Amino acid sequence: MEKHAEWVKVYTTTQPHKIEIVRALLTEHDIESMVVNKTDSSYPGIIGDIEIYVLDKTEVLARFIINDSQL
Repeated sequence: MEKHAEWVKVYTTTQPHKIEIVRALLTEHDIESMVVNKTDSSYPGIIGDIEIYVLDKTEVLARFIINDSQL
């Protein structure tokens, strides 16, 4: 029986430009990602985080790419 793919959080920040950089890096390596913006629209960059999720089967590679980029 095959396990269903699950989304795993691999990166969190309050800075939107860093999310775009990380997402571009993941896309370059053909890693599907999803961004979840949990910031308060009244206080962007102050309250709440922006998170990137990848499928669990690509988590290790995604974390390696992110850590290697030193973001």
